[in-house]
Amino acid sequence: MRYLNCTEMLNYALKTLKKDSRQSVPVGKMAELFAVMTNLRDMLMDEQITNPIVMLRMNDLLSAILTVQKNTVGMECITDTMKQELISGVESMKYEICSDAVNYYKKTDFEETPEVVAGMRDIVECYLENGGVL
Repeated sequence: MRYLNCTEMLNYALKTLKKDSRQSVPVGKMAELFAVMTNLRDMLMDEQITNPIVMLRMNDLLSAILTVQKNTVGMECITDTMKQELISGVESMKYEICSDAVNYYKKTDFEETPEVVAGMRDIVECYLENGGVL
């Protein structure tokens, strides 16, 4: 569905960055993260989701990932500051996409399968945790 796949990709990016862990992120994961984010960018274009804030964050994240890849020669893991900044960027994008999703699904019906309901729950939780009002 339109927004569910996007939020799933962002959740995968957060998992790749080990968001809920104090573990370090290997530099080698940056190539995987870059691939996830470029696939997400393509998905956003295919779905015609043109939120300018999301696109700006996407460009910033892709640029940051490339910078990390180029400037971490000899490093095994990215620094905690790098990790936190990347997580912050992904979370910011997720909030914007969840906000758009809530507004979209207020007016549009969706199929209530267990997978869709779980995805919608994640979208609404993200929206509300970041100050959104239903």
